[in-house]
Amino acid sequence: MEKALPDGQEAKESESRTGTEDTIVKDGRKGSGTGKGKGRLLGALAFILPRLLAAALVFLFLSLAWAKTNYGNISMEELVFHLNMPTEGLAEDAVSDFLSSVLHPFIIGMMVYLLALIFPRSRRLSLRIGSGVRERQIPLLPLRAPFWHLVFVLICGYYFFFLRLDGEFSVVDYLTAQFESSSFIEEEYVSPDSVQLTFPQEKKNLICIYVESAESSSQAKSDGGLMDINYIPELTRIARENISFSHSSLIEGAAVGPDCSWT
Repeated sequence: MEKALPDGQEAKESESRTGTEDTIVKDGRKGSGTGKGKGRLLGALAFILPRLLAAALVFLFLSLAWAKTNYGNISMEELVFHLNMPTEGLAEDAVSDFLSSVLHPFIIGMMVYLLALIFPRSRRLSLRIGSGVRERQIPLLPLRAPFWHLVFVLICGYYFFFLRLDGEFSVVDYLTAQFESSSFIEEEYVSPDSVQLTFPQEKKNLICIYVESAESSSQAKSDGGLMDINYIPELTRIARENISFSHSSLIEGAAVGPDCSWT
Protein backbone atom coordinates (compact mmCIF):
# COMPACT_ATOMS: atom_id res chain seq x y z
CA MET A 1 0.00 0.00 0.00
CA GLU A 2 1.18 3.48 -0.80
CA LYS A 3 1.49 5.95 2.00
CA ALA A 4 -0.03 9.37 1.62
CA LEU A 5 2.50 12.16 1.97
CA PRO A 6 1.79 15.43 3.62
CA ASP A 7 0.90 18.31 1.31
CA GLY A 8 4.14 20.22 2.00
CA GLN A 9 6.43 17.22 1.39
CA GLU A 10 4.59 16.28 -1.83
CA ALA A 11 4.99 19.83 -3.18
CA LYS A 12 8.73 19.77 -2.43
CA GLU A 13 9.20 16.44 -4.24
CA SER A 14 7.25 17.79 -7.22
CA GLU A 15 9.49 20.87 -7.42
CA SER A 16 12.59 18.65 -7.14
CA ARG A 17 11.41 16.50 -10.07
CA THR A 18 10.62 19.59 -12.15
CA GLY A 19 14.05 21.08 -11.49
CA THR A 20 15.76 17.83 -12.46
CA GLU A 21 13.80 17.65 -15.73
CA ASP A 22 14.68 21.26 -16.55
CA THR A 23 18.37 20.53 -15.97
CA ILE A 24 18.22 17.49 -18.26
CA VAL A 25 16.49 19.51 -21.00
CA LYS A 26 19.01 22.35 -20.73
CA ASP A 27 21.96 19.97 -20.83
CA GLY A 28 20.49 18.29 -23.89
CA ARG A 29 20.10 21.62 -25.66
CA LYS A 30 23.62 22.60 -24.74
CA GLY A 31 25.02 19.39 -26.23
CA SER A 32 22.98 19.88 -29.37
CA GLY A 33 24.29 23.45 -29.74
CA THR A 34 27.90 22.28 -29.37
CA GLY A 35 27.39 19.66 -32.08
CA LYS A 36 25.93 22.21 -34.45
CA GLY A 37 28.85 24.57 -33.78
CA LYS A 38 31.38 21.89 -34.64
CA GLY A 39 29.44 21.00 -37.77
CA ARG A 40 29.42 24.62 -38.92
CA LEU A 41 33.15 24.93 -38.25
CA LEU A 42 33.93 21.79 -40.25
CA GLY A 43 31.66 22.98 -43.04
CA ALA A 44 33.43 26.33 -43.17
CA LEU A 45 36.83 24.64 -43.27
CA ALA A 46 35.65 22.29 -46.03
CA PHE A 47 34.53 25.31 -48.03
CA ILE A 48 37.50 27.65 -47.45
CA LEU A 49 40.54 25.32 -47.30
CA PRO A 50 40.24 23.72 -50.78
CA ARG A 51 39.80 27.14 -52.36
CA LEU A 52 42.84 28.54 -50.57
CA LEU A 53 44.88 25.56 -51.75
CA ALA A 54 43.61 26.09 -55.29
CA ALA A 55 44.60 29.78 -55.16
CA ALA A 56 48.06 28.82 -53.88
CA LEU A 57 48.41 26.29 -56.72
CA VAL A 58 47.59 28.93 -59.34
CA PHE A 59 50.12 31.32 -57.80
CA LEU A 60 52.82 28.60 -57.78
CA PHE A 61 52.23 27.77 -61.45
CA LEU A 62 52.45 31.45 -62.42
CA SER A 63 55.64 31.91 -60.37
CA LEU A 64 57.23 28.81 -61.89
CA ALA A 65 56.47 29.96 -65.43
CA TRP A 66 57.87 33.43 -64.64
CA ALA A 67 61.08 32.01 -63.14
CA LYS A 68 61.61 29.71 -66.12
CA THR A 69 61.01 32.52 -68.62
CA ASN A 70 63.31 35.03 -66.92
CA TYR A 71 66.12 32.84 -65.58
CA GLY A 72 66.16 29.86 -67.92
CA ASN A 73 68.01 26.72 -66.90
CA ILE A 74 68.93 27.30 -63.26
CA SER A 75 69.66 24.64 -60.68
CA MET A 76 67.92 24.07 -57.37
CA GLU A 77 71.12 25.05 -55.56
CA GLU A 78 71.04 28.47 -57.24
CA LEU A 79 67.36 28.91 -56.43
CA VAL A 80 67.84 28.09 -52.74
CA PHE A 81 70.94 30.29 -52.58
CA HIS A 82 69.18 33.35 -53.98
CA LEU A 83 66.07 32.81 -51.86
CA ASN A 84 68.27 33.01 -48.76
CA MET A 85 69.97 36.20 -49.89
CA PRO A 86 68.83 39.66 -48.68
CA THR A 87 66.66 41.62 -51.09
CA GLU A 88 68.64 44.84 -50.67
CA GLY A 89 69.96 46.10 -53.99
CA LEU A 90 67.49 43.98 -55.96
CA ALA A 91 66.80 45.48 -59.37
CA GLU A 92 63.49 47.30 -59.54
CA ASP A 93 62.87 45.89 -63.01
CA ALA A 94 62.79 42.35 -61.63
CA VAL A 95 60.27 43.31 -58.94
CA SER A 96 58.02 45.24 -61.34
CA ASP A 97 58.16 42.40 -63.87
CA PHE A 98 57.12 39.88 -61.20
CA LEU A 99 54.26 42.13 -60.11
CA SER A 100 52.98 42.66 -63.66
CA SER A 101 53.49 39.05 -64.80
CA VAL A 102 52.46 37.10 -61.70
CA LEU A 103 50.90 39.08 -58.87
CA HIS A 104 48.57 41.35 -60.85
CA PRO A 105 47.06 38.56 -63.03
CA PHE A 106 46.70 36.43 -59.89
CA ILE A 107 44.80 39.15 -58.01
CA ILE A 108 42.54 39.87 -61.01
CA GLY A 109 41.79 36.18 -61.40
CA MET A 110 40.95 35.83 -57.70
CA MET A 111 38.62 38.85 -57.87
CA VAL A 112 36.77 37.34 -60.83
CA TYR A 113 36.51 34.04 -58.97
CA LEU A 114 35.14 35.73 -55.84
CA LEU A 115 32.53 37.55 -57.91
CA ALA A 116 31.49 34.24 -59.46
CA LEU A 117 31.45 32.65 -56.01
CA ILE A 118 29.02 35.20 -54.55
CA PHE A 119 26.74 35.06 -57.58
CA PRO A 120 23.13 34.85 -56.31
CA ARG A 121 22.04 31.23 -56.04
CA SER A 122 18.52 32.22 -57.03
CA ARG A 123 19.77 33.04 -60.52
CA ARG A 124 21.50 30.70 -62.95
CA LEU A 125 23.79 31.23 -65.90
CA SER A 126 24.46 28.31 -68.22
CA LEU A 127 25.99 27.67 -71.63
CA ARG A 128 23.94 25.89 -74.27
CA ILE A 129 25.84 23.69 -76.71
CA GLY A 130 24.21 21.83 -79.54
CA SER A 131 22.35 22.15 -82.77
CA GLY A 132 18.80 21.38 -83.71
CA VAL A 133 17.02 19.06 -81.32
CA ARG A 134 20.00 18.00 -79.27
CA GLU A 135 21.15 20.62 -76.85
CA ARG A 136 23.12 20.42 -73.66
CA GLN A 137 23.31 23.00 -70.92
CA ILE A 138 26.54 23.47 -69.03
CA PRO A 139 25.98 25.33 -65.74
CA LEU A 140 28.42 28.21 -65.27
CA LEU A 141 27.01 30.23 -62.37
CA PRO A 142 26.61 29.89 -59.47
CA LEU A 143 29.77 27.86 -58.93
CA ARG A 144 28.95 24.55 -57.37
CA ALA A 145 31.45 21.77 -56.98
CA PRO A 146 31.22 18.83 -54.56
CA PHE A 147 33.93 18.72 -51.91
CA TRP A 148 35.50 15.47 -53.12
CA HIS A 149 35.64 16.78 -56.69
CA LEU A 150 37.69 19.73 -55.45
CA VAL A 151 39.96 17.41 -53.48
CA PHE A 152 40.55 15.24 -56.55
CA VAL A 153 41.34 18.26 -58.74
CA LEU A 154 43.74 19.62 -56.09
CA ILE A 155 45.58 16.32 -55.77
CA CYS A 156 46.02 16.09 -59.54
CA GLY A 157 47.03 19.76 -59.77
CA TYR A 158 49.71 19.56 -57.07
CA TYR A 159 50.95 16.27 -58.50
CA PHE A 160 51.51 17.80 -61.94
CA PHE A 161 53.04 20.91 -60.35
CA PHE A 162 55.67 18.91 -58.48
CA LEU A 163 56.35 16.85 -61.60
CA ARG A 164 57.08 20.02 -63.56
CA LEU A 165 59.03 21.52 -60.66
CA ASP A 166 61.22 18.44 -60.49
CA GLY A 167 61.65 18.44 -64.27
CA GLU A 168 62.81 22.06 -64.25
CA PHE A 169 64.96 22.12 -61.10
CA SER A 170 65.64 18.43 -60.22
CA VAL A 171 64.12 18.87 -56.78
CA VAL A 172 64.14 15.14 -55.97
CA ASP A 173 67.85 14.86 -56.74
CA TYR A 174 68.54 17.95 -54.64
CA LEU A 175 66.59 16.63 -51.64
CA THR A 176 68.19 13.20 -51.98
CA ALA A 177 71.67 14.73 -52.04
CA GLN A 178 70.98 16.57 -48.77
CA PHE A 179 70.77 13.24 -46.93
CA GLU A 180 73.67 11.49 -48.67
CA SER A 181 77.25 11.30 -47.43
CA SER A 182 80.36 10.28 -49.35
CA SER A 183 83.78 9.12 -48.22
CA PHE A 184 85.38 9.90 -51.60
CA ILE A 185 87.59 12.72 -50.29
CA GLU A 186 88.73 10.75 -47.23
CA GLU A 187 89.61 7.70 -49.33
CA GLU A 188 91.14 9.36 -52.41
CA TYR A 189 92.89 12.46 -51.05
CA VAL A 190 96.68 12.35 -51.11
CA SER A 191 98.66 14.92 -49.16
CA PRO A 192 101.39 16.68 -51.22
CA ASP A 193 103.81 16.25 -48.29
CA SER A 194 103.65 12.49 -48.64
CA VAL A 195 104.40 12.41 -52.38
CA GLN A 196 107.83 12.81 -53.99
CA LEU A 197 107.73 14.42 -57.42
CA THR A 198 110.45 13.38 -59.86
CA PHE A 199 111.11 15.70 -62.80
CA PRO A 200 112.65 14.47 -66.07
CA GLN A 201 116.19 15.55 -66.92
CA GLU A 202 114.96 17.55 -69.90
CA LYS A 203 112.15 19.76 -68.70
CA LYS A 204 109.38 20.86 -71.03
CA ASN A 205 107.59 24.16 -71.07
CA LEU A 206 103.88 24.27 -70.40
CA ILE A 207 101.92 27.13 -71.91
CA CYS A 208 98.49 27.62 -70.38
CA ILE A 209 96.07 30.00 -72.05
CA TYR A 210 93.13 30.78 -69.78
CA VAL A 211 90.14 32.48 -71.40
CA GLU A 212 87.54 33.97 -69.08
CA SER A 213 83.83 33.67 -69.93
CA ALA A 214 84.35 31.78 -73.19
CA GLU A 215 80.82 30.44 -73.15
CA SER A 216 80.23 27.16 -74.93
CA SER A 217 76.66 28.40 -75.39
CA SER A 218 77.95 30.65 -78.20
CA GLN A 219 78.31 27.55 -80.36
CA ALA A 220 75.67 26.07 -82.60
CA LYS A 221 73.20 23.68 -81.04
CA SER A 222 74.70 20.78 -82.97
CA ASP A 223 78.03 21.46 -81.24
CA GLY A 224 76.58 21.76 -77.74
CA GLY A 225 75.70 25.47 -77.69
CA LEU A 226 72.46 27.42 -77.71
CA MET A 227 72.73 29.31 -81.01
CA ASP A 228 71.42 28.55 -84.47
CA ILE A 229 74.89 29.26 -85.92
CA ASN A 230 78.34 28.84 -84.41
CA TYR A 231 79.85 32.18 -83.41
CA ILE A 232 83.15 30.64 -82.22
CA PRO A 233 84.03 28.04 -84.89
CA GLU A 234 87.78 28.38 -84.30
CA LEU A 235 87.46 27.62 -80.57
CA THR A 236 85.16 24.71 -81.38
CA ARG A 237 87.78 23.29 -83.76
CA ILE A 238 90.55 23.66 -81.15
CA ALA A 239 88.38 21.91 -78.56
CA ARG A 240 87.65 19.03 -80.92
CA GLU A 241 91.32 18.57 -81.91
CA ASN A 242 92.47 18.57 -78.29
CA ILE A 243 91.15 17.60 -74.87
CA SER A 244 87.74 19.02 -73.97
CA PHE A 245 86.50 18.41 -70.44
CA SER A 246 82.89 17.99 -71.41
CA HIS A 247 80.26 16.01 -69.54
CA SER A 248 78.83 14.72 -72.83
CA SER A 249 79.93 13.85 -76.37
CA LEU A 250 79.35 17.50 -77.34
CA ILE A 251 81.39 20.50 -76.22
CA GLU A 252 79.27 21.58 -73.29
CA GLY A 253 81.77 22.14 -70.51
CA ALA A 254 82.72 20.05 -67.52
CA ALA A 255 80.26 18.77 -64.96
CA VAL A 256 80.41 20.97 -61.87
CA GLY A 257 79.83 20.16 -58.24
CA PRO A 258 76.94 21.43 -56.12
CA ASP A 259 76.94 25.17 -55.40
CA CYS A 260 79.74 25.68 -57.94
CA SER A 261 77.78 26.32 -61.12
CA TRP A 262 77.60 30.12 -60.80
CA THR A 263 79.56 33.07 -59.46
